[in-house]
Amino acid sequence: MTARACPDGVPFAALVDHWFDDSDDAPLDEHVIACDACTASLEWLAALEDAIPDVVRRGDTMLIMPDALLARLRAQGAQVREYRLGPGGSVHCTIAPGDDVVVAHLAAPLAGATRIDLVASSPERTHRADDIPFDPARGTVVLASRTRDLRALGRVTFVARLVAVDAHGEREIGRYTFHHAPFEPGAG
Repeated sequence: MTARACPDGVPFAALVDHWFDDSDDAPLDEHVIACDACTASLEWLAALEDAIPDVVRRGDTMLIMPDALLARLRAQGAQVREYRLGPGGSVHCTIAPGDDVVVAHLAAPLAGATRIDLVASSPERTHRADDIPFDPARGTVVLASRTRDLRALGRVTFVARLVAVDAHGEREIGRYTFHHAPFEPGAG
C-alpha cells in the first residue's frame, strides 16, 4: 500500500506533518474525515509509524525524521546520541555500544525553500536523497544515520550538504562535516 493522492489537492507532506506533529488543525481534521484518499493515507502513515521505530533501532536505514518521531523514540526508551551543527560546522562523532539511534540536527536557512536535497559523501561514495521532508519554520533537518553501518566504520570523514533546488537551479545552503571514529570507552 502507498499513500493515495487527495482529489482536493491536500499535499501528502501536509498529512505527514499533521500526523507526526499531532497538530490541532480542525479544518484539516474535517477534510480527512470526509476524504477517502486522505483517510487511507493517514491509515498508511499509522502503520508506517508503528514500523519505523523498529527499523531505525535495528540500524537498517538512514532517515530524515520529524522532531515528533524522535521524541517518540525517546519516549519508548531508545538511547539517542545527538549532534547539532550549523552551516559550515564540523563535529567529532561516534556511536557507543548502547546507542540505538544517532541523529544529526542540521540547521540551515530553509525559509523560502520549496525543495531540499541531501547529498552525503564519504571517501568511497556519494548518495543523494532528493526532495527530503523539511519544515522551513524550524530551520533544521533531523538525519538519523544507519547505525549498523556506523558500528562497522573505522576513522572516516563524511560531508553532508543541504541543497535548495528550484527553477533557477541548485544552491548549497549548508555543509556539515562529520569526523567519525570508533567508540572508545571514557572518550564520549
